[in-house]
Amino acid sequence: PGGSPGGSPDDINLEEATPLESLVQRSTHTWYLTKFAEFMKLWHPYDMYSKYAMGLGIISLCNSSTYFTMGYLSVHPYAFSEFAAIIVTSTFMFMVAIIVSCNFKGPNYRMRFACVALITGGPGLSTLGAISSNEVFRQIIVPFAFLSHFLFWAVAYVISSDEE
Repeated sequence: PGGSPGGSPDDINLEEATPLESLVQRSTHTWYLTKFAEFMKLWHPYDMYSKYAMGLGIISLCNSSTYFTMGYLSVHPYAFSEFAAIIVTSTFMFMVAIIVSCNFKGPNYRMRFACVALITGGPGLSTLGAISSNEVFRQIIVPFAFLSHFLFWAVAYVISSDEE
């Protein structure tokens, strides 16, 4: 399949003539890899924002799971309902803290800490309000839980608009 000994130099297959890989290939592999690299550059912003969107979706899922568990425990009283509410909230908020820490990489550690504190503060304050028997304490804590959620989503919006 190589060129004939008496043939012209154009008939010689350069890949078979040398033991090393030839940079002069008569194929579309290099063209394909070049186009693939160009398309990956175009795809990168979608990949980055899909990571943020999935992270925020998992944060919402963890928060809703926490609130569902607190609602279930408040309707069905158990011997250790308060302890179970604290453990469940702590578990879900630990997952949320890990996700927020992974999504908000950067030199500003205060912003990352503020985001973690705000997003874990909402369910944490709600849990304290749910397990408390003092009605005045509940009336004070619950609005701060909602405020914590609002501030987190406001900060997430500001961060996402700054990165565009």
